[in-house]
Amino acid sequence: MLRVVLAMLPGVATSIALLGIGVLTNLLQTVLFSVAFELLAQYQRQQALPLRRQDGSVLITAILLGLALPPLTPWWILLIASASAILLAKHAYGGLGHNVFNPAMAGYALVLVLFPSFVATHWPAPNASFDGATMATALDVFKQNRGFTVDEWWRAHAQFGSWGGKDWEWINLAFLAGGLFLLQQKIFTWHTPACLLATLALLAALFYDNGSSNSAGSPLYHCFSGATMLGAFFVATDPVTAPATLRARMIYGALIGALIFAIRAGGHYADGIAFAVLLMNAVAPLLDRCPALRQADKAIPKVPEKGDAP
Repeated sequence: MLRVVLAMLPGVATSIALLGIGVLTNLLQTVLFSVAFELLAQYQRQQALPLRRQDGSVLITAILLGLALPPLTPWWILLIASASAILLAKHAYGGLGHNVFNPAMAGYALVLVLFPSFVATHWPAPNASFDGATMATALDVFKQNRGFTVDEWWRAHAQFGSWGGKDWEWINLAFLAGGLFLLQQKIFTWHTPACLLATLALLAALFYDNGSSNSAGSPLYHCFSGATMLGAFFVATDPVTAPATLRARMIYGALIGALIFAIRAGGHYADGIAFAVLLMNAVAPLLDRCPALRQADKAIPKVPEKGDAP
């Protein structure tokens, strides 16, 4: 868990540098709220542990929540997101190792549905000051395009960079670097993130139509805008909510990538990673039970239960 947190630091630092100090205030509050709810839930379940003996999963959930929400999100929205993630999505199912849905994505999805206009439109504009203008993300702005070709839209809007959303392409590169570090450390296998990104890029290429006004965006745009790399390497690879076999993980990643593109291209929400992951979390147990997939690959153990031998 601590190596996962370490791998997230380049992306966190890049987000703070490009999106402002509000990212740091988000993180401080989500960590405080999430740890408090974790300790409260453990106490109520008579499983209270001192901080030094925590497994670190709550820290990852808190960081993901803080990054997913716009900088300077009001404390009460962060409180609702943290409570939903820790109490409802995690401990209501029995705690780490038993939860069906990714806690961070469940908490984020709830506040996105409750406060859609705030979450979608209160991201800092590129090159804005600490208290500067806020706006929708590049993904959301591009989604509303109906009259310009892609090239015209790109030249007319300052929030687009060389490949994707301005600032967001560098944030995605930083999370990509962290994800490659985790692959090198063998924290997870390549199957889920590689298949997710390959499917997303392939569908974007197939439906690109040379950049007309109806285009959904290029493969580079989809891979380096929004939270693509964060989702591919730090959310979809969650060992508890992902399938156990290698081939199942390939299908799981590919379907997440397909859902992300479908939501971005034709859905109401601009990014779609949280909903794609949550939908596939529900399908993961079915993939685990598929006889053909279980016979094809030896199951990889998930998070060990307390008392299991290392």
